[in-house]
Amino acid sequence: MKRLFSISALCALLVSSLICLPAAAAPWPAQEPDLAWPTAGTFDHVWNPGRGTYNGREGQLYINDHTLIYDGQKWHLFGITGVADPPDPDGEDQLAHATAPALAGPWHKEPDVLTNPDAYGESHVWAPHVVKNGGTYYMFYAAGSADTAKIKYATSTDLMNWHREGIAFIDGAEARDPMVTWIDGQWVMYYTSTTTGSVGNYAVAYRTSPDLRSWSPRHIAYSDPVVGWVFELTESPFVVQRDGWWYLFIGPRGGYAGTDVYRSRTPYSFSINDYAGHIAAHAAEVVQAGASWWVTGAGWYQQGVWLAPLTWAADPPLWQSAQNPAVAANADGRLEVFAMEPGSNNLFHRWQTAPSGSWSGWERFGDSAGAVPTVGRNADGSLEVFALSPGGTGIYHRRQTGPNGGWSDWAPFGGPAGAAPVVGQNADGRLEVFALGPAGSGLFHRWQTAPSGGWSDWASFGGPAGGPPTVGRNADGRLEVFSLDPGGTGLHHRWQLTPSGGWSDWAPFGGPAAAAPTVGQNADGRLEVFALAPGGAALNHRWQLTPSGGWSDWASFGGPAGGPPTVGRNVDGRLELFALAPGGTSIANRHQLAPSGGWSDWDGAFGPTAAGCSPTVASNADGRLEILALGPEGRGVFDRYQTAPNNGWSPWTSFGQWSAGLPCAAPY
Repeated sequence: MKRLFSISALCALLVSSLICLPAAAAPWPAQEPDLAWPTAGTFDHVWNPGRGTYNGREGQLYINDHTLIYDGQKWHLFGITGVADPPDPDGEDQLAHATAPALAGPWHKEPDVLTNPDAYGESHVWAPHVVKNGGTYYMFYAAGSADTAKIKYATSTDLMNWHREGIAFIDGAEARDPMVTWIDGQWVMYYTSTTTGSVGNYAVAYRTSPDLRSWSPRHIAYSDPVVGWVFELTESPFVVQRDGWWYLFIGPRGGYAGTDVYRSRTPYSFSINDYAGHIAAHAAEVVQAGASWWVTGAGWYQQGVWLAPLTWAADPPLWQSAQNPAVAANADGRLEVFAMEPGSNNLFHRWQTAPSGSWSGWERFGDSAGAVPTVGRNADGSLEVFALSPGGTGIYHRRQTGPNGGWSDWAPFGGPAGAAPVVGQNADGRLEVFALGPAGSGLFHRWQTAPSGGWSDWASFGGPAGGPPTVGRNADGRLEVFSLDPGGTGLHHRWQLTPSGGWSDWAPFGGPAAAAPTVGQNADGRLEVFALAPGGAALNHRWQLTPSGGWSDWASFGGPAGGPPTVGRNVDGRLELFALAPGGTSIANRHQLAPSGGWSDWDGAFGPTAAGCSPTVASNADGRLEILALGPEGRGVFDRYQTAPNNGWSPWTSFGQWSAGLPCAAPY
C-alpha cells in the first residue's frame, strides 16, 4: 500500500521502473516563513451544568460567553447561563459560577453571581471577563437597558462574593463581550461593537485604562467588511501574544461553533487579510497554564464547556469537508463509500456488492490522509479519488483501472493545498478539479485534456477564498463555481461562458454566509443554492429563474442550523434537503412537494447525531436515496435509506466499526 503523505516515499517505491514524475507545476503562493498557526486538539467535554430552572423555565442548562481565572488553588469559571430549549437571551440575567482543581475538572457548580439585576437597572448580564489587579479581582460584563449598551464592572477579593461598582462606559447601542489584558503598561479592553452607531461594520473596539476604572475614548482594532447589527462575526474577542505576534480570536465564523484567528505585529490593528487559523468552538477563551496553552468553547447548544490543548503549528490548518464520509456511484450504479479512520486518519472504503444491494466489509484504501477525500467519475465510468496529505503538502489521486474495476496505485497530483479538492465534470465528460490554496490563499484548478485522459498543469482560478469552493452544472452543461469570501463576508461565483469552455470573471453572489453554499439541481434543470447564515442563525436559498439563467433574490429557508445542508434528488425530481440541528444533536429534513416546486415544513426528527458533520446523501441504482451520517461525537457511521423510490425511510442502522471521533467541519 503506497503512503499518501510523501512524494519521496512514493518515488522510492517506483525506483525499479526508473520513472518518477514530479507533481504538476502549480502557481501555489509561497508561505511566509516562521509563522505559527494556532490549532486546537480534540475537544473534551469537561463540564455539563445539568438541568435547572431559570425565569420559570426548566431544562438543560447551557454556558455561553465565559471567563476562567486561577486563584492560586483552584480555577474559577463564570459564564452566561440559561435554559437551552430554546435559548432565551432576554432571560440571561445572572452568571453561572463553577470551580475546579484543574482545567479538565472535576467542576463543581457554585451559586450564581450578579443576581437581582432589576435592582441595578440591568436588562441582561452577559459575557463576563475577570482580571486581577493587586489584591482585587475585577469582573467586566455587558449590561444595560433596551436602548443603551453599557460595560459595567464588579469587584471581589475572593472570587466568591461580588460588589457591583457601576458603569465603566456607555458605548452607543452596542458594546458587548469585554476582554481585558495588560499591554504596554496599561490595561486594554477589547469588546464587540460596530464602527458607527447601532448599524455599521461589525467591529472589535478597544479602550485603555491606567487603573481599570477610568477608560479612554474608543478605538477600532478590527473592522469587518460586513455591515449589520452586532450579533455576528466579531463576538467574543480574545487577544494573546506569542513570539512577537498578536492573535485576535473572534466568531462565530464557519457556523455557530467556530472561531477565526487573525494575526498582527501590533495589538491595536488587525485585518481580515491576516488570517491565522480556525478553532472549532463557540466563544473561545484562550488559557495559559504554565507552559501549556488551552482553549475552551461553550454556547447555547453545547451542553456546557469544552476544553482542548492549543498548539502553535508550523503549517496552516486544513479544511475538512462538511460531509463525512464521501460516497460515489460506480458505472454499474453500485455505491462506494470512503471514510477516514480516527486517530491514524487512514482511508478505508466499502462498496455495494450489487446495485442497490448489500455492502462489502471495510477495506484499507490508503494511509494518513489529511482530510476526507473527494471522488469524481470519469467519462468511461471509472471512479477517481483525490486525497490530501497530512499537513496539506500535496494532493494525491487514485483511479479505477476500468469501470467497476480495481484500483491503481496512488500518484502525486500537485499541491500544497488547504483542503481536499472539489471535482466537477464538464459537458464533454472531462473532470475538472478545484483546490483551495494553503490558508485560503487562493483557488486553483486543473482539468483533463481529454475525457478520461491526462491532466493539464495547475492554473490560478482567483482568490483569496474563505474555504473550499462548490461546483454545480447548469442545464446546458456549463460548470458554475461558488466561493466563500474570507471571513464569510460574502459569496462570489463564476461560470463557464460555453459548455466545457472558458470562464467569466468573478461576480458577487450575496451574503454574508458561514460556509460555502450547497448546490442542487431542480427537475427542470434550474440550479438552487442553499447557504448557512453567519452564526448558523438560518439557512437561506436562491434559485435560477430559468434553466441556466439569472437568479432570484435570497430568501429565508428556515433555521437555525448547525452546519451546511446536504441536498439530494428523488427519482421523481423533487429535491430533498438535510441539515444538522444546532449543536449537531439531530438531523432535520425538508422536501419539495412537487418537482421544481415549493417545500414542506421541517421534519425536525429525521435522525439522531451529535457529530457536528452534515450527512451525506447518495442515490441508489434503483433511485432510492440513502443517507450516511456520523453518530454521537463522530462515533461510527450510520445509514438510513428510502424503502422505495420517493417513499418513506428505513430505521437508522450501524454502518461502521469505529469507536472514536471522525473529522468534519471546516477547518478542523
